[in-house]
Amino acid sequence: MSILKKNLSFVWNTSIVNYIEDNSCCCLKEMTANDVVSLLFSDRKDCENFQIVRRVTSPEQKWFHRLNTIWVFLLSLVCAPYKYVRYGFTGWDHFTPFGEWILSKVSPIDTVTEHAVRELIATDYYVKIDDLSAKEVIEYLFGDFSYRGDFMLVDRHVELHDTWWQRFNVLWIYPLALLCYPYRYIRYGDAAWDRTTKFGRWLHWMVGSQK
Repeated sequence: MSILKKNLSFVWNTSIVNYIEDNSCCCLKEMTANDVVSLLFSDRKDCENFQIVRRVTSPEQKWFHRLNTIWVFLLSLVCAPYKYVRYGFTGWDHFTPFGEWILSKVSPIDTVTEHAVRELIATDYYVKIDDLSAKEVIEYLFGDFSYRGDFMLVDRHVELHDTWWQRFNVLWIYPLALLCYPYRYIRYGDAAWDRTTKFGRWLHWMVGSQK
């Protein structure tokens, strides 16, 4: 669980075509490479504003970024319980104005733009975007089975398998488990609660862990 930066989930390279079609009203077979690049950065209401990040990025921190990390960390720590219960995650991402502002205080933000993507393709001597199909430009940007592209597509539709009240219960069940740890370890040799007892099954249900 990250306090400062939200842990992002990414779409598998081989599933990106289906992911784009499932989260927009477009059929990629009927689109050109130019259309696909425009769609990925579109803010139209009939698609879900896909988010793209660079696969490898290491922005250089300045001294004031490291200084800001002190108060940003404290703010994030205070907000973490509410964000976890409300949204199912802690930390900030750059997909909201406030999150982008917070992250810009601790590190330069390398935002991927449509212009940057088109410029990358244009500078490749061996590739011309007008000669690529929709599938080929996706494989060029994100990779396929044998090739890792320069970019990754963020999965913004990850389904949470628990509810807000189950996440809220984590806030008191974890301290309870920690408090009981020494006794359970000495008494049973294992401090964890399993599902072999009614109380253990009830605790697992309370936090949404039923498998």
